[in-house]
Amino acid sequence: MQTLISQLKAAYKQIITPILLALERFALPAANSLNGRFLRGAFWSVLGTVIAQGFNLLASVAVARILGIARFGELGMIVATVGAFGAFAGMGSGLTATKHLAEWRRTDPDKTGRILGLSWSVAIASAAAGGLLLYLLAPVLSAECLDAPHLLNGLRWSGLWLFFQTAQGFLIGALAGFEWTRQLRRLGC
Repeated sequence: MQTLISQLKAAYKQIITPILLALERFALPAANSLNGRFLRGAFWSVLGTVIAQGFNLLASVAVARILGIARFGELGMIVATVGAFGAFAGMGSGLTATKHLAEWRRTDPDKTGRILGLSWSVAIASAAAGGLLLYLLAPVLSAECLDAPHLLNGLRWSGLWLFFQTAQGFLIGALAGFEWTRQLRRLGC
């Protein structure tokens, strides 16, 4: 398995990376104009999303084969619950960071720092609140809403997952606001 992973990494570095960089260099406008910055950012964002969703599909197929129908369905219930809570726990902090950091990063670095600090504080507080709320509501959710009391521990542990997922959403938004698309690509976001 490890050799397969190392072979895939080597193929990515040797084949795919040069193709993507050539495409960016020749097919997209220069990054010094607003239009060029927008198109380059959109290109890397869409490409990253397509690749991530493709890998999510492959991982889901593999996990479904391993877990079986019933257990995979239970996992799906937990993932959907985390997704529902995540929409509220994130409070749009990633988009807020993207918008304001992109707007002020060049003209007012001090304001950018204050926005980043305040946004990070709000994101962490809302992530902690969302994770704690999911942990506390897990008994009710598993027994009454999902009618699957055996999922109690899975839902409780998913509160921690929700915390990190929400924090990650903010950090990706902050990196996008600074237009660090290559760094996001390296992180797989």
